[in-house]
Amino acid sequence: MRINFNRSINVRNIPLIQLTIVLIVCAIISLVLGIYKGIIGSVPVWLLGFSFLLIGGMVIVSGVVPQTVRAIRDLQEWQ
Repeated sequence: MRINFNRSINVRNIPLIQLTIVLIVCAIISLVLGIYKGIIGSVPVWLLGFSFLLIGGMVIVSGVVPQTVRAIRDLQEWQ
């Protein structure tokens, strides 16, 4: 029983940790774009596009979506 409880808690916490990392990267990118806009002026479209691609790549590489689905399934099993 205790082993299953620990596994269940770990399955639920992994997406939160991954999401935190993704959000930190998003915050850093937003900060850099804000500094760019404040110092240089308007942010070029290609830089915005690259930023969105970088964030999308980070979400895919981090595996946040599959881990979240796994956590939801685990919650449904316990109910």
